[in-house]
Amino acid sequence: MEDNTFDGAILFNILDNLHPEDGKLLIGELCRVLKSGAALLLKLNPVFEEAVFEEDDEFKKIGENCYEEESGLVFWNMDEAVINEILEGHFEYVDGYDIDMQDFDTVNRMYWLKKI
Repeated sequence: MEDNTFDGAILFNILDNLHPEDGKLLIGELCRVLKSGAALLLKLNPVFEEAVFEEDDEFKKIGENCYEEESGLVFWNMDEAVINEILEGHFEYVDGYDIDMQDFDTVNRMYWLKKI
């Protein structure tokens, strides 16, 4: 894909289900293909306490704040500091809110960002 091609992108349960190094590559590629001022809608899982993963035999720690389920699903437990570090210099925060998923007893996070 050519540089500066797209006006927007949606990452819905993608970034935090990648290995950290792959997630950082993805952000880099998004910056390359998105036009300046392009919108990014980013939806992330909630942040869990480390004990949630450590107490569950189905998860194996594979890196800092990163776990892999027996099925192969990766869960990068991204707190706000990690998100800010990855996006810094690439995107600016426009808006965000939590999505209350009552049926699943969890809260997901939604961010609206703009490419710098």
